Amino acid sequence: SLSISSGLKSYNFPSKREIYFIGIGGISMSSLAVFLAIKGNKISGSDLVLSENLKLLDNFGITYNIGHNLQNIKNFNPNIIVTNYAISQDNEELIWAKRNKKKIFSRSEILGKLSKDFKNVIAISGTHGKTTTTALISEILIEAKQKPTVHIGGILKRTQSNFLIGNKKFFITEACEYKNSFLSLFPTVGVVLNTEADHLDFFKDFSDIKNSFNIFLQQSKIQIFPKDEFSFILRQNGIETKYSAENIRKNEKGFVFSFMENNNLIASIQTNFIGKHNVSNTLVACIIAKLYKIKPSVYKKAIRNYTGVKRRFEIITKINSATIIH
Repeated sequence: SLSISSGLKSYNFPSKREIYFIGIGGISMSSLAVFLAIKGNKISGSDLVLSENLKLLDNFGITYNIGHNLQNIKNFNPNIIVTNYAISQDNEELIWAKRNKKKIFSRSEILGKLSKDFKNVIAISGTHGKTTTTALISEILIEAKQKPTVHIGGILKRTQSNFLIGNKKFFITEACEYKNSFLSLFPTVGVVLNTEADHLDFFKDFSDIKNSFNIFLQQSKIQIFPKDEFSFILRQNGIETKYSAENIRKNEKGFVFSFMENNNLIASIQTNFIGKHNVSNTLVACIIAKLYKIKPSVYKKAIRNYTGVKRRFEIITKINSATIIH
């Protein structure tokens, strides 16, 4: 069910290179490896354990090694190395790359470079809700037959993968704040869902976190940020518009709410998942749908039929009277 188009081959990153990913099994790293493989690069890498993310790479001729080992990278002899913040500085593959003066990019730098060739980059940041909101926007654009390219920090049930490769009109990605990695992005639309004191091994305090989110918004052509839990401001060309979810009520399917622009009703929205916090995530997806002039009937249908992301309140099974939820 993976949708691949030839449009990716003109992306703004060198092709016909040997690129090695240290930590290739990561949810983001594995999808970036596929993007670069489709462009015509030869890809390899290593990770500590075999995972479902690694198994997806088999479909694209990407080789990988279980365990970080000096011989892995020496045998491949790459031009470019991609690493992430989970890799320690004493990793023997990384040490080899530095000693041999190879070009080393972080995961976020690669994401930033790949995003530059898209007409519209929609980047979703926030302490909570990034994966679900990215998935919702993706489903709306798929329903609108826009063939988006998607980079997501989870497995979309619709595609059974952590990426979707479409055309170059839309690139939808999560934007993680850890170690300011999202500052490698300069989005068309930058979204902040919410902010809390998190990743305090890197940030000094909550003010430091908010400062980074503000820089991210300043780097975005169009900004969407919260006014309160169920209302957001869209700022475009210096003009601010308030969008809100009102008349929120729970029913047997999920939640129903009124999608409002300032004080005007745009549409009545029915979700099919639980958790009132997901009303906020859905509201942002509606705002982006309206921004790109997608018809209410289209985004209402996509939200109503949303298939979800694995491990996000995924019902696994029932044992006797207990429901097991991931």
